[in-house]
Amino acid sequence: MLSISVPQQSRADVPEARSAALKFFKQNFSNRYFLHPRYYTSTLAEGEEAIIRIPVFKGNTYIFAAVGDSKVIDVDMYSYDEDGDRWAFDTTDRSFGAVSKRARWTGYILVRVHAARGAGSVCVVTGHR
Repeated sequence: MLSISVPQQSRADVPEARSAALKFFKQNFSNRYFLHPRYYTSTLAEGEEAIIRIPVFKGNTYIFAAVGDSKVIDVDMYSYDEDGDRWAFDTTDRSFGAVSKRARWTGYILVRVHAARGAGSVCVVTGHR
């Protein structure tokens, strides 16, 4: 009998991660932040990471939330300014991560999302005020 092993990553669920991220944002931040219409998704194996470049404008306060699908157990999140200095981070043992910070410049930040435990899809949503 032929046995085929399907990598856990292939069972990732992008729509589930996107739905969970939007729900998470609405439940926790929609009364304080405007949700950006663009979101970012990535499918990650355990231990992998994705780096996302997001524009920011001086004077705005931003929230970045990364939420995994049901297969992602722990998401860690870091953000860096254009000089590579760490801006904010969330390394709690949860299937989501969120960081907030006020931009002191107009430019870009890098958001690094790490699947610390579990493999699947992760969606990053952004808001500002």
